[in-house]
Amino acid sequence: MKILVIQLARLGDIYQTWPTLSALRREYENAEINLLVRERFSAAASNCPHIDKLIKLPTSEILTGVISYSDDSASLKKLSEFSQLLKDEKYDKIINLSFSPFSSYLVSSITHDQESVSGYTRFNDGYLCIPDDVSAYFYAQVGVDKENRIHLSQIFSGVAGVDLLPEDWTLDFNESFLIEARNKFKLDKNFIVIQVGASQSEKTYGEEKWSQVINHFRKINPTQIVLVGAKEETELVKKVCMLAYGAKIVNLCGKTNLTELASLVKMAELVVAGDSLLLHIASLTNTKTLNVSFSSVNFWETGPLAPKSRIVYGETRYDIASDRVATEMDCMLGDKNSGNVIIPRISYGPVAYEFLDNKNKNFSWQLIEAIYMQGSYPLVEDADIAHGLQRLNEVAHLALQQLTEIDFSKNVDIQMELLSQVDTMLEIIPKLVPPLRPLLSWFQTERVRIGPSSLEHVLSITKSIFMDLKSITDLYIESDPLSGVEDANANVFT
Repeated sequence: MKILVIQLARLGDIYQTWPTLSALRREYENAEINLLVRERFSAAASNCPHIDKLIKLPTSEILTGVISYSDDSASLKKLSEFSQLLKDEKYDKIINLSFSPFSSYLVSSITHDQESVSGYTRFNDGYLCIPDDVSAYFYAQVGVDKENRIHLSQIFSGVAGVDLLPEDWTLDFNESFLIEARNKFKLDKNFIVIQVGASQSEKTYGEEKWSQVINHFRKINPTQIVLVGAKEETELVKKVCMLAYGAKIVNLCGKTNLTELASLVKMAELVVAGDSLLLHIASLTNTKTLNVSFSSVNFWETGPLAPKSRIVYGETRYDIASDRVATEMDCMLGDKNSGNVIIPRISYGPVAYEFLDNKNKNFSWQLIEAIYMQGSYPLVEDADIAHGLQRLNEVAHLALQQLTEIDFSKNVDIQMELLSQVDTMLEIIPKLVPPLRPLLSWFQTERVRIGPSSLEHVLSITKSIFMDLKSITDLYIESDPLSGVEDANANVFT
């Protein structure tokens, strides 16, 4: 059996794919497992023990002509040749973990009829095809301003169709290599690693804040501090070092390759970082981590998974006091409770953290659990939500009535125009009642999943989806709208 796993995202996502690759190796012990990544980020998979072959997408060669608006014939030729090479491999199973338009077209171009495909691909008419329920969950519920609480590592494994075990989070090193790295960088027996940069500027704590953290920490704990980061973060780290007066800092920013960086994380007593690559390496090395997180990041999706890890959370960086971070670092080194409000890591997933949120956000998440994970439909304690559910029920009823009355002997275009008015109403409701967005996202995604077919067949499936929407809202309309109801129509993650 030959399996191709496609992960065309950045370094952090590749490391978050490692547990899925480990589980695939356990599930398909004798299979050939190949991993396709972008050439620029291939170092994150170069020493992955769970794959047989690492395939590098020559992104720069393929996109040069397109980006420069010059003759793109060479780029298209290169892409065609690369796709044909993959197609000639005749994979039995293709698993696309990229969730991008490009990857969906690529999968479509290399797929044979007999292959099993999970993850985004394309229908034969070129429209997006979402063949599996977990990818449909990602499309509907993951992203900016959405309420997903399933960790990405669990979503990846769900798309691949494998269950993760704690031992799937493993990144081992030869002891002699660790000793060599410790000596090379002149590190103490005990040290902590901090990455002050992050994947995006709005996800960083800021140089002044980090320098204050270091200054506070040095007053209460003598443990050596090692600063790491990409070459692009060199100036940022220099500023932190200048502001952190008198602190014993080892500045290794831009001075390590990925393997050396991972070895430092493996040896560290503690990792401290925002939303960055370091978190995902630490999850694999089982190094406890303090994640400094803000509302610009969904920590549920990308937070630390190593046992005993914690998250310090604030709406913005200014809501997190630097001495609070320093105190938490000191307490974590001593396995103590600081008494401050933190978000503890409680498991490897699917929901990895324990956090009390506001009622409306909890309603949205409980709605997701009910739709996808056999949870109870949540109690309605908000009049706007109750009103929104009633409007949705009315819209679903109207749509079903129109679908039932469609007469193919008459002008179908006019009848379809009436249904487009239903779509307009469906777009308005989640804007007016945001807690209901998960329900509408699920509904619209199921409609996207309808493949090309006869008009009669498409209308039949559309009618079935509207019936599901009506059934869900009926639970609130026909019973007490302010009481939770147990029901579910899917079980994606359990």
